[in-house]
Amino acid sequence: MKKCPQCGAMMEKDVNFCTSCGYDLRNVDVQKEKTVSAANVVQNTAKMGPQQTEPEVQDVNTPNKTEGQFQNYWQWCVDSWRNPGTSNPNVASWYGWLTILIKDALVVLGLYFCANTIINTLIDWANHRGSDISGWENFHVPFNIMLEIFVVVVIFEAVVIGGFYAGYRYIYDRKISFLEFVNRSAHACNLNLILAAAFFLLMILGLNSIKFVVVIFLVMLGLFIASQHVILFGDDGAVRDKIYGFLIAFAIIFLCLMILDSIIYSSMIHSIINQIMATQNGSM
Repeated sequence: MKKCPQCGAMMEKDVNFCTSCGYDLRNVDVQKEKTVSAANVVQNTAKMGPQQTEPEVQDVNTPNKTEGQFQNYWQWCVDSWRNPGTSNPNVASWYGWLTILIKDALVVLGLYFCANTIINTLIDWANHRGSDISGWENFHVPFNIMLEIFVVVVIFEAVVIGGFYAGYRYIYDRKISFLEFVNRSAHACNLNLILAAAFFLLMILGLNSIKFVVVIFLVMLGLFIASQHVILFGDDGAVRDKIYGFLIAFAIIFLCLMILDSIIYSSMIHSIINQIMATQNGSM
């Protein structure tokens, strides 16, 4: 048995990564062996000079540090699918944002394939009915539009998480970093990562149903919002009223979205329309 230095869990000697927090235990095993070896030398040697110290432990984990981090990330994802509401705070700070970015990228790419397929279907339908489709024969959605949509989605999620983070700090008065709160948020709704991957694959395979797209979006949005409420109301040790914390979160989200709508979203919609028209005019 060996003890995880990060969370204190006891693991079998052949376990390389802690099943509780994902900590790399390979280096811990080496240190333990060398420590025992050094203790045996002390017991079996009659005299030991002050300069004779324990042999220096080499960091054998350094070459595999990156590999271990991604293995830990995968274990974190698996744990989030098994127990969404029990996030471990002792993980890398980038887990949450990486998950959010991957999920959003899969959804936006799926929308890109879906939009182009639907547009081509409409063009073929109009052509068969004898409608004038001059300039639209080779039309496709500009990829820049999808990048703008990706940015909009990420900003929206950051605003929602930031609002609930402020509400959480007000209710519990705890020193929790924003990145740690993002990890908890992503962990609680990480089933969306599976939904996003399934959505992307189905869009590639040609399942371009508007009803299906709407249902997927509603499920993912509902799960995302519900996870924030679970974090906000689910912890013990509140020092202030939770309803007031929720009202603070709602007010921050509402104000931020209103500001973003007037500064970014409206101009972005006009930009998307202009890009579509420019692409259509250029193909005429």
